[in-house]
Amino acid sequence: LLYLSKGSEVDTWPLLDCALAQGTDEQKQAAAHTLAEVLAGLNADGLVAMDLRMRATTSMEWSISWRTLGLEDLFAKNLSLAECRAVLVFSTFHPNGYIREQAVAALGTDSQALPAVLLRCNDWVAQVRQAALESLKQLLDTADGGEIAAALPILEKLRRSGRCRMD
Repeated sequence: LLYLSKGSEVDTWPLLDCALAQGTDEQKQAAAHTLAEVLAGLNADGLVAMDLRMRATTSMEWSISWRTLGLEDLFAKNLSLAECRAVLVFSTFHPNGYIREQAVAALGTDSQALPAVLLRCNDWVAQVRQAALESLKQLLDTADGGEIAAALPILEKLRRSGRCRMD
């Protein structure tokens, strides 16, 4: 995990999924901290790029039984708000649709997560898109102008998409 926090290649990121899914609380804490550091450095365009890279490189890690794990299993005790947000945001990139669906639903009260929720409005799984749209409705009630402005590049991406019409 120390290697990952020092700017390593994205193809090693599935290790974070393993740490969150099967690690000790200390390993989950380190993974969450790494994710929070990465998330703090991303703007909307960076988040879109990370989403594309994660989907291109993340595998389902055959040794992990994702069907028996829920989103709550990815958290360690005593995570900071930034670390919790980071785990949730990066869970919206997860290869498992159930995890993505739970993550966007959980982000419906965090207006700082607006860009991540918007990305899932174009998810390939209908249930994830629906959960994202429900969260989006909640977030638009609480987001300030700056948070909405920061998400404009993602709104433009959605406008051009075929799955979610934003008309």
